[in-house]
Amino acid sequence: MQKKGNQIEPKSIVKPKGGKIVSAQEYDEIYEEIMKKIKEMYGQGVEVSD
Repeated sequence: MQKKGNQIEPKSIVKPKGGKIVSAQEYDEIYEEIMKKIKEMYGQGVEVSD
């Protein structure tokens, strides 16, 4: 939004194009796969030695 003095001009909302409709189960599977990749990428924590 752009401000002019004390007024705010609203911007139009644009509906996203494309994409895919998935079920809740498919969403959970996709989410778990992405989280697995993120954990592999960043490691699973810090190793502590005594």
